[in-house]
Amino acid sequence: MDVAYAIVEAARFRLKVETGAWAFSADFQDPFWEAYFRKIPTMFGYFIDRRPEDVDPLIDGLQRLNFQLSSGLMGKVDALEVDLKDWRGAGADAFKDNFLAPFDVIRDNQLQVIQVMILALRGVREIITRTRNDILTLGTQTLDAIKALGEGEQPLFGKGAATGFTVVGAVLAIAGSGGGAALALTVLGSLFSVGTTAGSEFGGSTVGGDNVTEILGTMNDSAQTLLDCIQAEEERLGKGLRNILPTLEHGLTDAKGFALVPLLNRRNEMADPGAFHT
Repeated sequence: MDVAYAIVEAARFRLKVETGAWAFSADFQDPFWEAYFRKIPTMFGYFIDRRPEDVDPLIDGLQRLNFQLSSGLMGKVDALEVDLKDWRGAGADAFKDNFLAPFDVIRDNQLQVIQVMILALRGVREIITRTRNDILTLGTQTLDAIKALGEGEQPLFGKGAATGFTVVGAVLAIAGSGGGAALALTVLGSLFSVGTTAGSEFGGSTVGGDNVTEILGTMNDSAQTLLDCIQAEEERLGKGLRNILPTLEHGLTDAKGFALVPLLNRRNEMADPGAFHT
């Protein structure tokens, strides 16, 4: 945001010089431009209001749940089976068939879902982090270009020079990180054709011009491109999740090999009041 406010001040000063208003009144303010200047911090704020650290508690919670399901739980179930070995009757049979027998497979299915969710949240965090870096780059380019006008130099990021946004390929970076569920990584990775560059449909950021009006115009265009890049990355992540869920469901099997076991154990029939009849 400091860069956004610096752009406003530099552009305001440069505009006065270019229009000759500076020679008449240091307090000259054009209503149109002042309204536009007020929008610049809002535009930058749009891209940085989301903070990557806000996602961390969600990831941490899922990782704790993942640990609880994967560490020590099976030992407790084994101990339970020993304690119940002499239990006989319809209730015992229902409990063993509906809970103990499919428990290990159901637990594995839950772990797979948790890992997919963790991977997706890491993708969200990566998009947010790279977005903040990209808007800072765009702001720095704009500020440098305005300052260069006053120095009579061609801006370093001038006409025809493009800087690609790092948010492009954020989801692919997560998919190629080696962490998370193998199924999720396979589906996310398949969203990108081999030999192509993710985000090649975007030209990146190009900031420059012969006057402050042109520079601010290219800043606006680049901000829109950044927004398009973000939306494309989020769509890739959403598409990946839409592809993962059906694949995950069809891959679920119970202990007897039947497809699509629920992610939760069935209620014990004897615990259902509707199971009792007079």
